[in-house]
Amino acid sequence: MRLLLVLFIFAGLFCAEAQTGSIVGKLTDKDFNNEPLPFANILVKGTIKGTTSDTDGLYELSNLDPGSYTVVFSFVGYETVEIETEVVAGKVTTINVPMGASAAALDEVVIKTTAKRDSEVALLIERKNAIEIKQTIGAQELSRKGVSDAEGAVTKISGVSKQEGVKNVFVRGLGDRYNATSLNGLPLPSDDPEYKNVSLDIFTTDIISSVDIQKVFGSRIYGEVGGANININSKEFSGSKGKLTVSSSAGINTRAVDENRFLRRDGSNYFASANERRSSITSLGRYDFENGYQPNQVDTRLNTSFGASYGNRVELKNDARLDFVVIGKMTNDFTFYEGVRRQVNSNAQIQQDLDYTESNYNATQLLMSNVKYRSGNEKLMLNLNSGYIHSGSEKLSENQGFDPAGGDDPETVTYLLRQQHNDNNLFINQLLGSYKANSNLSFNAAVAYNLLNGFEPDTKLNTFNLQDDGQYTIARNSAGDNQRLYIELEEQDISAQASATYGFGEEDNDLRPSVSIGYNYRNINQDFESVVLAHQFFGGQAFVDINNIDGVFNQGGIDSGLFELRTDRGFNDDALDPVFFNAEKTIHSAHSNFIYPVNQKLVFNFGIRLDDILQELDYNFAIQVGGNPSVGASNPIDESFILPSFSVKYSLTDNDIFRLSASQTYILPRFKEVAPFLYNDISFDSFGNPLLLNSNVYNVDLGFEHYFSSSEFISLTGYYKFIEDPINRIEISNAGSNLSYVNVPEAFVFGAELEFRKNLLNFDDTSSLEFGLNASYLYSEQKLEDVDTDNLTVFFARDEDQLEGASPFILNTDIKFEKMFSNDATLKTTAVLNYFYDRIFSIGVSGSENINELGVPTLDWITSYELASNLKFNLSLRNVLDPEFKLTKEAAGGGNEIDVLTFRKGVGISLGVSYQF
Repeated sequence: MRLLLVLFIFAGLFCAEAQTGSIVGKLTDKDFNNEPLPFANILVKGTIKGTTSDTDGLYELSNLDPGSYTVVFSFVGYETVEIETEVVAGKVTTINVPMGASAAALDEVVIKTTAKRDSEVALLIERKNAIEIKQTIGAQELSRKGVSDAEGAVTKISGVSKQEGVKNVFVRGLGDRYNATSLNGLPLPSDDPEYKNVSLDIFTTDIISSVDIQKVFGSRIYGEVGGANININSKEFSGSKGKLTVSSSAGINTRAVDENRFLRRDGSNYFASANERRSSITSLGRYDFENGYQPNQVDTRLNTSFGASYGNRVELKNDARLDFVVIGKMTNDFTFYEGVRRQVNSNAQIQQDLDYTESNYNATQLLMSNVKYRSGNEKLMLNLNSGYIHSGSEKLSENQGFDPAGGDDPETVTYLLRQQHNDNNLFINQLLGSYKANSNLSFNAAVAYNLLNGFEPDTKLNTFNLQDDGQYTIARNSAGDNQRLYIELEEQDISAQASATYGFGEEDNDLRPSVSIGYNYRNINQDFESVVLAHQFFGGQAFVDINNIDGVFNQGGIDSGLFELRTDRGFNDDALDPVFFNAEKTIHSAHSNFIYPVNQKLVFNFGIRLDDILQELDYNFAIQVGGNPSVGASNPIDESFILPSFSVKYSLTDNDIFRLSASQTYILPRFKEVAPFLYNDISFDSFGNPLLLNSNVYNVDLGFEHYFSSSEFISLTGYYKFIEDPINRIEISNAGSNLSYVNVPEAFVFGAELEFRKNLLNFDDTSSLEFGLNASYLYSEQKLEDVDTDNLTVFFARDEDQLEGASPFILNTDIKFEKMFSNDATLKTTAVLNYFYDRIFSIGVSGSENINELGVPTLDWITSYELASNLKFNLSLRNVLDPEFKLTKEAAGGGNEIDVLTFRKGVGISLGVSYQF
């Protein structure tokens, strides 16, 4: 009955459309040889109904009720044109409009719409015209969905999800190692040695024009990608007059604001910058730390943001112009988790059972600028992007219960205090240029220098035991039970690229073939250093007040002989020398691409890329782990990869398109994965494997798209990936249950993705209701066998299993209501629902089953109210359902599932305002 009702409603909607008419046409630039004018705005006056011209200057206004209309055509720097016309039911009205630039007109005409190259309509038109399968989310859609950063942006794309406790995203079941990140087409360094890609959440939407998710490999993309290349396009100035925008917001997290004991580590400030990034200890006999162990209580937990941007245009000689924009933003937020943390063996026996609370503080500051030069004849374009991003995150967890660090007796209550701080500084410099020699030949070139300074300054760990009388004593199973850790990572990333494209035949010929050739260069230099200062206690029990930890951990403790400091290198003269690794990767790439349109319906794209790679890593560690020497080098990678790619686009009609793509790519092990450095955490220790092999990835995609209009579509894509020698992080049987990285023989992934966007209803042309949905199904399988190419021994619990983080089902859906009032004010409200199905968090070994992350739904609600295009208010409610996130583990043989990690994120409530001068 419900299905019949739904079909009846949709049938009614389509029948209603049959009683409407349309306006179509083409916009041209009358001052520039009547060339097509793309991305201009077309608006039905007095309504919210509008569209954007495509790359050929074509536009369509569909589903118009019969009657008289005034259509407004506008583009920044051009005179606005208003034309009255009549719409007849079942008829198409054609209006072709030549538009001209008029600087004088700008002083007389108030243009209320501007060209939005980051709008949903413009990006959908780009997607429709592209040869390969491509998905892009723009600033307009990000704002509507209340997305605050690039990470949130990509998780709104079909087949993309975020796994709790893991940085960055999974694309089609493939995690960080299989993806790549770029800014304006140029690669970015990582801000964390544990990960290949930079954290996407440091790029706030204030600097984002759009985010491309390139799931299909092409010859222009670096070949080290198996899931997707995530490209962030930064904002540029659009307009002709100076524009200053200021914004601010304030809000709370419901769990953080209600917590009586919210703690931050000593040695940090409001900006989440550390006052001691490197150890100040010059002698193991001196306790000269600049900050203490004792955390600080935070009474005010208000999430805030402040931002400003200014852009303008400078007219130069001979009609050349210079556009620039400067953007600054500062944000901070508090979150609080509470739950349980456990370790469980293969017999479902609990080896660690802790109740924990976790206080989190994050702050980001960024300053980005873009300067764009365009010559008067439109032949030369130069684009300079510079920026600085500081991202600080603090995580302080209090854990109490049974832990082996406090002793083997399950009745012993252990208190673990861990204070971690990540302090990252990213400097970005890019210069991009293009030159059009003539109507057939064009050149592109770019160079980038990026510098990353990442610190984990003074991560502190304390382990205490609770006595029967309520006092705490210091655990002394190991000197590492109470320690301070300093990590520094510096990465320099230099890249350059150049290409030439030649089009055969006349420029306005839609069927002209083109060929391009190019070269890419990238050099990554990464230096890693770490110092661990552990406390070796002596004698009998040492009591400590957990509210005054520094009463014991001080110079007096050393002088009295209560404890002494030591490092991984012991007590010798070189004890304070950091352990380190130095790594370098150099890539030389040549690529070529050939586009051949057979006719208006069929287009072929052939590509080939040659990547020549040299990757080397030398290390010097104090501790031998995994059967590897403490000083040495990983196996160098000196290989060349020939990477073919192929795409075909077939347009059954103008609005029905098929696409097919196939390619080969590869994956290299990350530096940290081949460096045998032992990294400690509360629930696990991990180290690298110097003998890891490369992975080869083979990709096939097939897609179909139908476009109802310039803003409405449905698409279905199927894909298949086969991976040779994939890399997994697993538990090592011969290394004290530590985690490391190993190859397994093979894996494959196949799945399907559905996208749908439709205008459901229009109310008297001043209101609309839109619905969007994307859903993905994925099946993954990998063959789990211990390979003989390394020194590690692994006993997998199963012969085959899914990939880590590969959720079989993901759903993202949203519904938007928009209302325009008589005073030109606009109200927009959007509800966004996300859901992922259960997925593997880590692969089971040695008779132990997998740890699984249970699926949860998240619901956000975002409302904005805009007055006269200058003043805008925003209200957002995030994670409205506040579900419980869980990691669970099942006993071998199918016993009961046990929660190994639980927490709730709390509801985020925020109110913001922005004003444009």
